Order: sequence, then structure tokens, then C-alpha cells
Amino acid sequence: PGFNNILFDFCPPPCFNQHEVASIIYVDNGIYMGCQASTPDETRKAAQAALEKYHLPVHEVQPNQSELDTLGLHFHSHGCSSTRSRRWKLIKAIHHIMASPRMTGEDLETLVGHLTFCFVLRRPLLCVFQSVYTYMRRFYKSHRRVWCSVLRELRFARALLSFTAVDFRIPWSP
Repeated sequence: PGFNNILFDFCPPPCFNQHEVASIIYVDNGIYMGCQASTPDETRKAAQAALEKYHLPVHEVQPNQSELDTLGLHFHSHGCSSTRSRRWKLIKAIHHIMASPRMTGEDLETLVGHLTFCFVLRRPLLCVFQSVYTYMRRFYKSHRRVWCSVLRELRFARALLSFTAVDFRIPWSP
């Protein structure tokens, strides 16, 4: 597919008809989606042939599916969400911090990065974070007691994880 059919961050999803394919490229993974089962497979085969022409290794190929879990995301016919296992791991990590609230800003940055990955699916959820960023900068290498305001933001984030989904049928609004 051309660049118009690739899903990019910070851009509206591509509009494509039933004969076109949308693609997601992430490092060395390619996901091809379409309305007809044969069309994405043809595009995948063309991409695979182009890579192999230059002797680049190709991952194992999975057959066409109506649903797919990859990279911590669950894709289905009309949308995408973070996987249950990803959400559960984040809930457990936040619970651990609540029980033992001492950490470095660097450790908190790792957790916030994983939460951000999920929240990007529903960008307004990102507004929950403010104190976490101040804490991360101030105590990046120092092991300190986590501020109450940071714990409150993490509780909010934990409660909002179930909303980390996007419905492709909803029109995009800039």
C-alpha cells in the first residue's frame, strides 16, 4: 500500500474502500487489514517478496484472522484495544506501587511509558498525568517515597485502563 494507507501516530486513520488495505508497521512487524480476506494477504505477500529480494529476514507468517493480538493490542473488525493481559500487568504494577510507594523517577517513567502506550488509543486519558512528570524529573535517579498526588494519578490511571480502546467506525475529528 501507499503511504495514504498506513496508520501513523498523530494522523487520522486512512479511509479505504473494500478493495484497499490498511497497514501498521512497527519496527519489524507488519499488520495488514482489509475488508476482503484475500486483499491483505496479497499485500503482505508483496511486502514479504520485496524484503526477501534484499535478503532481509521475515518473521513467521500468521494466517488471515478476523481478530489479532499483537504488540499488546487487540485488533478486531471494528476497532482496537489494549489486551487484557497488558491491562492486568499494569494494574498489578500500580497495586505494587500503592503497597510499597518508594521508587525512582526512572522506574516511574517505565510504568508511565507503558500506560501512555495504552492511553494513546484514547488520547483524552493522558490528561490524568501531571505530578508523575514532575516526580520523574525531580527524582530520576533517587529512590524516594512517591508523592500522594502521584499515587492519586496512578489510581486514576488504573481505573481508566478499561477505556483504552478505539472504535474505527467513529469519524475522526481534528
